[in-house]
Amino acid sequence: MSPRRFPLMVLLVAAAAIGATALINYLADPFAVWGLPRLGFYTPLDVKAERRYKMALRAHGDQRAVILGSSMATHLDPRALPGGEYILNMGLTAAAIPEMAKVAEALDRESAVIIALDFHMVRHRALGPELLDDAPGDQFGPSRGLIDLTVFRESLFAIACRLGGCSPSVETSGLVSDQQRVRDEQAIQGFRWEPSLSTVERVIFRDLRWSDEDVALLEQMKTNLERRGIRVFAFINPMSAPLNEVVRRNGLEPLRERARAEFRRIFPDLVDLSLVPGLDDPNLYYKIDPFHYRQGVVEPLIAPHVTRLLNPTGR
Repeated sequence: MSPRRFPLMVLLVAAAAIGATALINYLADPFAVWGLPRLGFYTPLDVKAERRYKMALRAHGDQRAVILGSSMATHLDPRALPGGEYILNMGLTAAAIPEMAKVAEALDRESAVIIALDFHMVRHRALGPELLDDAPGDQFGPSRGLIDLTVFRESLFAIACRLGGCSPSVETSGLVSDQQRVRDEQAIQGFRWEPSLSTVERVIFRDLRWSDEDVALLEQMKTNLERRGIRVFAFINPMSAPLNEVVRRNGLEPLRERARAEFRRIFPDLVDLSLVPGLDDPNLYYKIDPFHYRQGVVEPLIAPHVTRLLNPTGR
């Protein structure tokens, strides 16, 4: 090879490598830099990634209704609800009322909202910083993301997962996959609640105090939605017997009752699933995580209300 051709070959190889990286990153788009990831959301989720993905789903979807709530709501399967093909699950891990209100404010083409409430949403402090504006992928601009090696690594991961038949971390309905939880509980016998309940006690229920500001914000959120012609249905999530015991042990029952009363005042047609007999059965929750109910537990109970929400005239 002549001395003149060698630099040219190096440049061609480098250009081909950069071009291949850019093409793979664009096609996989694991951080939703250019819209919806074309192979699905396979990147292992943290709270920031979850928000990035779900905001991308909402921006590029054709949903008529959304589900708002905390991590409990992420287990609601829209496909198991009437009109589920047009419902997007926008439940967010560790979401409190201010963040839900921020999502609600951004709604424009949706005609209905399903709100899944927890008493511990009414709190004087957030579990973490507001995260909707600080999600993975924001550090990658559309041009830089094409050749970024972090994006490339995650693109290869998404491709490998797709070829291996893995379930995505978040489905296009917004449903967060419970595949890992199911695999984990298959490896144990009986229930293993302690690690999960300890986290709830140390993080979610720690220093939990009432917030009039959150109640006012929730009421304002509902008012603003209805002024824009968006119909609202709200329900209170059920809680397992082990979780109810943690509530009692931490002296949180008065706060829970106060939240129930405020929720009923704001939403006169509220459905309180936390009072339905039998819904505290631990078998309806994950054996390693009694904080979250299994997919398929709540959907049949709210389905008639969702039918009326989406089709108020009954035609």
